Amino acid sequence: MRNSLFKRFYLMFLSAALASLLLLGSVVLAFSGNYWLQQNKNLLLSQGLTVAGQIEAAAMVYSGGQLSHYAQQMAAVIARSAQCQVLVVNASGMPIAQIGEQITPQTVPEELVQTHMEYSRTFVGKLDGCFHTTCVIAAVPITVNGHSGGVVYTAVPAGQVGGYMKDLLQLFLLAAAFMVAVMAAVAYVAASALTKPLVQMSTAAKGLANGDFSHRITVKGKDEIAQLAQSFNDMTLSLEAGEKMRKGFIANVSHELKSPMTTIAGFVDGILDGTVPAHRQKEYLAIVSGEVRRLSRLVNRMLSLSKLESGDITLSPKPMDLRETVTQSLFLFESAVNDKNITVQGLETIPPLPTMADPDLMGQVIRNLLENAVKYTPEGGWIALSGRREEHTVRLCIRNSGEGIAEADLPFVFDRFYKADASRGSDQNSLGLGLYLVKTIVSLHGGLITVRSAQNAYCEFELLLQEHTPDQEKEMPYGSESI
Repeated sequence: MRNSLFKRFYLMFLSAALASLLLLGSVVLAFSGNYWLQQNKNLLLSQGLTVAGQIEAAAMVYSGGQLSHYAQQMAAVIARSAQCQVLVVNASGMPIAQIGEQITPQTVPEELVQTHMEYSRTFVGKLDGCFHTTCVIAAVPITVNGHSGGVVYTAVPAGQVGGYMKDLLQLFLLAAAFMVAVMAAVAYVAASALTKPLVQMSTAAKGLANGDFSHRITVKGKDEIAQLAQSFNDMTLSLEAGEKMRKGFIANVSHELKSPMTTIAGFVDGILDGTVPAHRQKEYLAIVSGEVRRLSRLVNRMLSLSKLESGDITLSPKPMDLRETVTQSLFLFESAVNDKNITVQGLETIPPLPTMADPDLMGQVIRNLLENAVKYTPEGGWIALSGRREEHTVRLCIRNSGEGIAEADLPFVFDRFYKADASRGSDQNSLGLGLYLVKTIVSLHGGLITVRSAQNAYCEFELLLQEHTPDQEKEMPYGSESI
């Protein structure tokens, strides 16, 4: 990718720069040539007017040979100063003065002279063979006492424009060579700056495809490429976190499935082959029954997760009292509470907490929260329940003593597959799905679930839902399938 993409960018930049330089050079040369030609025409006309004016003034004093001699002197002065050819003819076309190597001493056709005596003009040609080579010629009429006295021709070889253009072209090529070198360096730097992050992303993407999440893109500046690189780094971090969760999830699921299945298979085989005595078969069957229920809970939780993620869930909201749901759910954990000698506080002081919710789903939320509270409360600890109604909402708090949750883990406790093992290490077999399901179900009801904790002191979950009103049923969200 580096070679092909870099070459394309580099050649594109360099080609665009060279094309621009070529276009600029062509325009400059064309305008320069036209400017040189126009300037020479103007200069020739000016010099011709000077000669004609001097001859017209001299004609008032001199005549015959004296006038010709004066005209020759004037032509010589102008020719030297302007580096041009000068030819002066009378009205019949006979030369009366001429200075220049390119002039052929011959008569200019009278009809041509008569044409040029009409007004001053410039043209390109040889003046009917009077000049050896093609010249840029200015023709200025001479007027003596109101009559046509002849024409002054000033000329320069047209080939001089070629020499001027050659010199200009050499200068341009020298400057262009320097500019091309600079543009090549700039194009190299620009192409490298554009392609380097893309090459890094390509390498990182190949690494991601092979499960390597260690690559990071160097972010420089705040342009679009830098933003893309930062987004790629963020995506890599997210994928890395997701991959860790996935591996942990697979390991936990494998353990959750393997452990009860091994227990079930061992006890059933023992009963079938007579290894387990008849008087203990009921005891072992009770263990098998518990393991089956454990597998059932795992499968149901996985099914719930699948439906939540696919959106195939329908709420069946009904008026319900959270206090009654808490009371009924506590009976499910009565045995565990008694075994751990846990004290349950505040249940009798909770007022009615009427809300509109799906009883089955909200019951699952309450059971998950109480299950966590019982699970993480130490021997002889306590669980405190409280509730209140305020501003058209109902609040239910479930707090338990124990290790609590580390502050660094609090923002993630509701994430899917997340397990704060450092602070909740007593439950190594948890899948990290319970609180994710809790938050998702509460969000579907338009409610809010929050957590607060102090390590080695307590952990508290607070559930916030709308208070029941007669018209609330019309406002509840609906999906496509209940769970």
